[in-house]
Amino acid sequence: MKKLTLKDFTVGQKAYILYTNSGRLEAPTITEVTVKKIGRKYVTVDSFDRQFMRWGNIEPLFEHGYWGERGYLFNDYKSAEIEKNRRLLEKDIRACMRFIDNCSYDEMLAIMDILRKASKRDNI
Repeated sequence: MKKLTLKDFTVGQKAYILYTNSGRLEAPTITEVTVKKIGRKYVTVDSFDRQFMRWGNIEPLFEHGYWGERGYLFNDYKSAEIEKNRRLLEKDIRACMRFIDNCSYDEMLAIMDILRKASKRDNI
């Protein structure tokens, strides 16, 4: 996924907020919003004047706030849906890791190969 910047948004454009609802028993949600303002540091949307900014290595723009769950802003629905599904897969993979003892040596090597490729891609 390409890293989004403030320049990827325009005023009046439809954008999408992904709330992962982590720690809750709710599924992640995607909400359509309209870009209201683009400043030097933040993209402001029409939903309660929420502001989003770049934050470290987080791919989409991250919601600026001091309380509650923060959302992730995308400039198209497909990207938000892909990230939602990626996070659900990540959760499932973490849950399956408790069964690693049931894997054969070859299966463990295959898993390790995939993880090494991901860590090299992200310079870990």
